Amino acid sequence: MGVLSTVWQFLKKHKRKFLFTGTAITGTYFALKYARNKLDAYQEQQMAAAFATAQRQTHFDSNQRTCLLTINSLVPTLRDQIMTQLNCEHLTQQLQTKPSNKVHIWSELKLMAFTRTFASIYSTCILVLTLRVQLNIVGGCIYSRHENENDSQLTEEECAVQQQYLEAIRYFMENGVLKLCDLIQHSVEKEVLNISLKQSLTKQSLKMLIDRIRINIEKLPNDVKKTPFLAFICESTPFVHHGSHQSSESSNGRMSFSLSNLMQETYDIISSEDYHYVLQSMINHGFDYLLTHISRVFASATPRIPASLETRASSENMALPSLPLAKLIPPFVGSVHNVCSDTTTEYLQQLISLAVANDYAFEIYKSFCCSSNAVNTITMS
Repeated sequence: MGVLSTVWQFLKKHKRKFLFTGTAITGTYFALKYARNKLDAYQEQQMAAAFATAQRQTHFDSNQRTCLLTINSLVPTLRDQIMTQLNCEHLTQQLQTKPSNKVHIWSELKLMAFTRTFASIYSTCILVLTLRVQLNIVGGCIYSRHENENDSQLTEEECAVQQQYLEAIRYFMENGVLKLCDLIQHSVEKEVLNISLKQSLTKQSLKMLIDRIRINIEKLPNDVKKTPFLAFICESTPFVHHGSHQSSESSNGRMSFSLSNLMQETYDIISSEDYHYVLQSMINHGFDYLLTHISRVFASATPRIPASLETRASSENMALPSLPLAKLIPPFVGSVHNVCSDTTTEYLQQLISLAVANDYAFEIYKSFCCSSNAVNTITMS
């Protein structure tokens, strides 16, 4: 009994300490448990976000492969359209018959060769970028609905709307490219018509000539603040009027593709400064590729200097290699096949792989993954 009394007295004497210690231990336990729960929730949230990001990236990469296949299927048609409009082969066949008016035919071939080369570069850049815009809008919308409704399967009606939307590029393929050829031909005539076939051109003077032609093609009237090629891509606002009667909801109440909304979203994008910036970067790359290709012709025309004369030639600052304009016409005539081919050319592969174009495509895709009306949030990163 004495022991119990002693223990009780001890507990009574130090009860505040025990209460404080017990409260501290209990509080610490619950605090640690709360922190652990929060940490687990955070880790789960991070893992879910990482999985969603990886899933979205996988879907985006798959969408880009679809873009590549679609581009490859349309480029030959685009090439045939350009070659029909600008038939250099007909003129070269006439020259082989040694006609009496060969000087006139050579002059026509000179203009047509430049026009066709410029048309192939401008048209492929417009086609590639516009298709990537369309396909990434559709891809983003499909992924967004899969995330929100856990269903990415399109109804028959939605498939028809999607097909009709993607076919809007036909306006450029069938009409816009012909108008573009006319504009380019006018600009080429302004700069090239009075250049003699015998006039020698260096790589530098050829680049300056190309730059002058580009300035004429790409200049805008003072009252126009949109991309200079907008009129060739679409007929009117918004992006060719198609299917304004399409509803935004399907019969079962799910969100559906609205053709009129897709057209308006696309028009807003292709008329933006960002689109123009990316398109300009692609066109610059296209002409860099052209100059690299033409440089091989200059390289083959450069005389080989004997080793014993290299020092002397260097000290005398030998003139840059030059070629008469007539010698440059054949590679210009054939450049359409290097740019537009039945298979993926080096040029097209480089064009599709440009970092600025890929970043822009991902920004569009990501914006439409978040919201089907998020076009205003698309900016260059």
